[in-house]
Amino acid sequence: MRRLSGLLIRILIAVLLVMPLSGCWDRRELDELGIAMGLGIDKKGKEFILSAQIVVPGEIAANQKGSVEAPVTLYEVTAPTLFEALRKMTVISPRTIFLAHVQVAIFGEELAREGVADVLDILLRESKIRRDYYVLVSKAKEAREVLRILTTLDRIPANQLSNSLKVSSDSYASIAAIKIEDLVNGIAAEGDEAVLTGLVIQGDEQEGEELNNVKRIDAAARLRLKELSVFNKDKLMGWLDEKESKGYNYIKNRIGSTVGYITTDGGTVAFETINCSTKIKVRIINDKPVYDIHVKTLSRIAESNSEIPITDLEMIKKLEDMAAEKIVKLMESVIEVEQHRYKVDFLGLGQALQQKNAKLWNKLKPEWNNKLPELEIHCHAEVDIKKAGTTNQSLKKSMEET
Repeated sequence: MRRLSGLLIRILIAVLLVMPLSGCWDRRELDELGIAMGLGIDKKGKEFILSAQIVVPGEIAANQKGSVEAPVTLYEVTAPTLFEALRKMTVISPRTIFLAHVQVAIFGEELAREGVADVLDILLRESKIRRDYYVLVSKAKEAREVLRILTTLDRIPANQLSNSLKVSSDSYASIAAIKIEDLVNGIAAEGDEAVLTGLVIQGDEQEGEELNNVKRIDAAARLRLKELSVFNKDKLMGWLDEKESKGYNYIKNRIGSTVGYITTDGGTVAFETINCSTKIKVRIINDKPVYDIHVKTLSRIAESNSEIPITDLEMIKKLEDMAAEKIVKLMESVIEVEQHRYKVDFLGLGQALQQKNAKLWNKLKPEWNNKLPELEIHCHAEVDIKKAGTTNQSLKKSMEET
């Protein structure tokens, strides 16, 4: 019996070792695949235009010194439905389009204004596409135009966009890195609307499509992330400017690290926020919600061309108060946009009320957007400057003292 048990164990081990060699049912040889890194979706009339940025394997693997061809190519198809467009891509591609490595999907502004619900439904149903890629809106341009621009630091433009979103959202307050599932949740959520970061072409678009664009020190065209777009359900309503986008991220507790500055009589002081937290408190007064938005930040002085003594505790307190006032103004600017320009709740005030008092939320929900201008909202900020960087005063001040 023991010998039989030992034999069964050895057979089981052998089977487990052999299984990986057999491959899976959907395995493809690399030279049979066209690996898509970026998708662009536009709409003209009733037709969808699908663009896929495909890696050219030979150019990516080739010696970087003497590249003579673009590292990516762009396939475009037009069809009445996006599902058909995905399948129709095989008509113009000599390889099976492999979608599992998509890094970004870009919506043209015209499509976004018309509505993206049907597009999202198809993208989520498509089992060959993972759900961890970022989504952007191409401002005033078609998505396919954006995907034609060649980039410098990363030879695959979709990769560069993905990396830029990650870095910018962590270090600069006007950008938000939104993945497709975040967008879907934002559209489906009660009392909260979605936003997406915008994307523009900066420079000469035609030259940006040429290989010479990546051979110049100063590229003729670049892709630039461009603040936030505001949605009402699945339709793009409009855009926020840089200050309003920063205010949005403060209120939504999406600030990792960012920079700001204060202008005083003695000059300008720049500070870096290294930690930030936001809490939204809802009070119910006379059957109406009253909001208190509290932001607390930990910062350090990053630059000073000012003559003020930045080691003086009284001066530090003054700088903290000035920085806090500036954050409050950023938040108030975007609240003004929500209440009076767009009148849609992209700040999630309804969601905060729902968490506080679901019964009152259900009562106010049918006319919530119409009630936004009437809401009482108070903004508070507390800035704690712990460090003055690696030096205690500006070089200019030190020179004057010698």
